[in-house]
Amino acid sequence: MSIFRLGVFSNKYMQYAVGISILLLLLVVNLPFLQPIFNTHFLSLTEWLVVLGLAILPATAEELTKLYIRSRG
Repeated sequence: MSIFRLGVFSNKYMQYAVGISILLLLLVVNLPFLQPIFNTHFLSLTEWLVVLGLAILPATAEELTKLYIRSRG
């Protein structure tokens, strides 16, 4: 089933998990005392755009695969 038909926000526990993951990512990248522990640094806007693009890539590839399979059958 397509994520668009199911609804991106239909699972509240998934929303919590994604929200907490994003919060932790932002803390690790932006808090100076955590940066040496995780070997991170502040990201520029360009770097954040790359991160967002790559984060969306697996879901996009999966939806395109589903669309292709449905069109053949």
